[in-house]
Amino acid sequence: MTCSAPRALLLAVLALFLFVRPGYCGDGSEMGLIQPRGLSNAPDFSLTDIDGRNLSMKQLKGKVVLLNFWGTWCEPCREEMPALEALWKELGPKGLAVVAIALDRGNIHKVGEFCRMHDVTFPVSIDPSGNIASVYGATVMPTSYIVGKDGAIKGKIVGPRDWTGAASKKFFERLLNE
Repeated sequence: MTCSAPRALLLAVLALFLFVRPGYCGDGSEMGLIQPRGLSNAPDFSLTDIDGRNLSMKQLKGKVVLLNFWGTWCEPCREEMPALEALWKELGPKGLAVVAIALDRGNIHKVGEFCRMHDVTFPVSIDPSGNIASVYGATVMPTSYIVGKDGAIKGKIVGPRDWTGAASKKFFERLLNE
């Protein structure tokens, strides 16, 4: 059976879309790290976390930051929380800050309850208006940004990841040692 020219072209474009990933960054390519358009440095924000503490990017300067936009309503987001917690417990003492910003609309108590039920101990806040997510360009949940010690965005990851995998640990350890 032969393919017509339009069908062959469609298959070729589909294959390129699925298997060629332009814009991927050096050592983070195994994790699906892409360089976000229009952002070179992490925009500052000021929020209150679920424990009532102030939280801002300015406070985190000098640390490697994994900034995760998520929602309690997002199943893939919920599923990756244990891996984020494990990464934070392992690499937090070495200088990795894991920060999650929930996009739940105005319900910080629901977010706090979820975190307590699932033993999430890293800082979690809420962006009920979605303004911070918008500034960062996070339109799909979960979306994570990796920020270097200097405040520069090293890359963006769209979708859930196994943050405890070898590629992830190697990538973060390299950033922590810079």
